[in-house]
Amino acid sequence: MKIWEYKNYEDYVENQSKANERKSHWTYVMKETMHDYLSNIIVKDRPFASTVLCHGTRNGAEQKFFKSLLPNAEIIGTEIGPTAHKFPMTIKHDFQFPLENFVNYFDIVYSNSFDHSIYPDKCLQTWRDQLNDSGRLYLEYSEEQSGSNNIDPLEATLSEVERMIEKNGLYIRNRFKWGRHNGNMIIAEKCK
Repeated sequence: MKIWEYKNYEDYVENQSKANERKSHWTYVMKETMHDYLSNIIVKDRPFASTVLCHGTRNGAEQKFFKSLLPNAEIIGTEIGPTAHKFPMTIKHDFQFPLENFVNYFDIVYSNSFDHSIYPDKCLQTWRDQLNDSGRLYLEYSEEQSGSNNIDPLEATLSEVERMIEKNGLYIRNRFKWGRHNGNMIIAEKCK
């Protein structure tokens, strides 16, 4: 595992914010794939979900996908960039750090942005603590996209990510290939 070395935390936030603004029109997830995946995997797995949290959402696409399938659910996305306020269901927040009102609250926590973390253990602990007792984490991760640079600071193999997940109090229920860039979906929940 390798993490890009920034000058300091403010340098990290600045780099992430610039990338967010530059890519604000771009969506990592493909609409057809995400909609199909959400309806066939996540929503079938959690049809009762009333609270959904999406991390690192740039322009809010993930929240829109979830809202189309779970119209009565409360859907929230986090984005570190300054454009967060421009998108519905999005708050400006660094997903690595806890928010008191998010603790033990969500049925679903979803992200495809784990490679943007500079504190991966803290990040996974935060996400674990955001799950309610029956909640599940859906983490899309592509080893191919992992590269330790100023935009995607975390470089790790899939097995390193899985070890981090388990080390930080989560049990991996399932994993499978999904999405673009040889992506993998890891489904985890709190260790009982």
